[in-house]
Amino acid sequence: MKNGIFALVMVAMTFMTLTINATPIKLIHFTVDISSAYGELIAHKDEQGDIEKFEWVIVRSDPEDPKQGGFFTPEELREGELFDSGLPKKFVTVEAENFSNHNGGEINISVPKSIITGSKIHETVVLDRVGDEWVVNHTDTDEVKTVHVIVKKKFGVPIGVTEINFLD
Repeated sequence: MKNGIFALVMVAMTFMTLTINATPIKLIHFTVDISSAYGELIAHKDEQGDIEKFEWVIVRSDPEDPKQGGFFTPEELREGELFDSGLPKKFVTVEAENFSNHNGGEINISVPKSIITGSKIHETVVLDRVGDEWVVNHTDTDEVKTVHVIVKKKFGVPIGVTEINFLD
């Protein structure tokens, strides 16, 4: 009887550990100055705390508008093939050749500064593992929780990005 209870407790503790480690964690909250919509980048960890997959979601203020989003793996991040639909697919380029699902790494992001001239803004963030936690840094010391994008308009039409603000 004692062995059965002990085994049950061990199974329950293992399940609780897996559930805690598998909990999705929000890495970044994205906002844009011309919209009430927002985006989130979420990491899903495996039982060792390594990143198993990422999820991106765009939420609009109108409940009639469906959410937009999808999943991508660390391998797809290394290959730069993240978005299969929506505005991010058209306008956001991401490169992370040396990214590791165990330690993280540099992620290079490009967005159009002007869709007319084809110029781009390039930024680099670092996704770092600190123990069992994951943090995003814009420089080696600045932890980032929110990214706010300022859009450039011409005749009221968005034509690019003026600046990207990395906030804690």
